[in-house]
Amino acid sequence: MMTDMTNVDEITEEDSRTQLQERVAESLAELSEASDAPVGVQTCAPFTAVEVSFASEEWMSRLGDVQGWLKLEYDLSTTDAASFITSLAAALRFEPGATGTETVSNVFQLTETALERLSERAEYAARVH
Repeated sequence: MMTDMTNVDEITEEDSRTQLQERVAESLAELSEASDAPVGVQTCAPFTAVEVSFASEEWMSRLGDVQGWLKLEYDLSTTDAASFITSLAAALRFEPGATGTETVSNVFQLTETALERLSERAEYAARVH
């Protein structure tokens, strides 16, 4: 019986994570479509939410395209995926080693809390642009 509850919890957490990723993808895509940008924000070629794939590193590239809109304190590291994720967690105001990143099944990623912060920031940027 415990195994069934564990599976339900994992599925619920996965669904919640997927929903957050979809919200982030939609907001990033909306920001990419903006034709007028404030001073200091570069526009980029428009892309769709489908092109913001969290199954690969594509989402990092798309986030990098619109990072100016997110008003992050500093540019994100593009050295490798782990550096990018670590710098994004720090830019979302997670202390190094805090709850902003995690390793699940040998995949280094943002925590659900960090995804939620990213989603909120991207949604806000999309609303005010």
